[in-house]
Amino acid sequence: MTQLGHCPACHRQIPHDRIFATVIVCQCGWTASSFSKAAERKITDRISATIIVSAMLMVGAFIHAINWDTHFFSVIPLKAKELTGMASTQDLFKIVEICKSRHKHSCVKDSYRQIYRINKDLEILAKLGELEQATGNAQAAANAFKEYVKLGGNQAEPLYRYAQVLASMGQVDEAVRYYRQVLEQKPDTLQVTVTRSYVSMLIEHKRYEHAVEVIEFYRKKADNTGYFMEKELQALNRILKKDHTEKNS
Repeated sequence: MTQLGHCPACHRQIPHDRIFATVIVCQCGWTASSFSKAAERKITDRISATIIVSAMLMVGAFIHAINWDTHFFSVIPLKAKELTGMASTQDLFKIVEICKSRHKHSCVKDSYRQIYRINKDLEILAKLGELEQATGNAQAAANAFKEYVKLGGNQAEPLYRYAQVLASMGQVDEAVRYYRQVLEQKPDTLQVTVTRSYVSMLIEHKRYEHAVEVIEFYRKKADNTGYFMEKELQALNRILKKDHTEKNS
């Protein structure tokens, strides 16, 4: 029995004496060379490899098209620069805008971090903290805002968001500190949203007396704020009255 077994032309078994080195000759006249067979295998393997690579490229291109849509071509050189560390601040801002349009939050965060490493812009650090907060990563947000404050950042919005993040992590005393800093930036104005958030945090953590003090203090900020958070104040007074009664009974 040879490697070929039977002749592909006449289907008879090829005897051993019909095998001459690298050439096989059947009684019917069919011949084959092991060299040509090897060459055929190489060609077949090469074609198979080409088909596989082409298929992978097509799948990759399809996924890339789904991910980036109309930014299919423009994002390629930008991401290549980013991955090799050659992207400029302008390149990274372009990536941010593209990633925002595609709702790719992790991509935006990565670009913000790289921009901050390049220019140490506190506004970018604040934006990173805001995005971390918006995507539910409280610890990462707190880290970004902490660095922002440490480096001298004092804008009201980042400080307010930092207070919210600290509150969500149960760090109430630290949160109070930053709520106060935000409110003190406009001492003669009732900042309704910030104050409500501040009072809600105090109520959530059962700091009822402190919450009453805050409401009553900020009610005095304008002529038309006499009933500011009236429902909350009445509820708080009922709780405090009940607690006082129970302590004295």
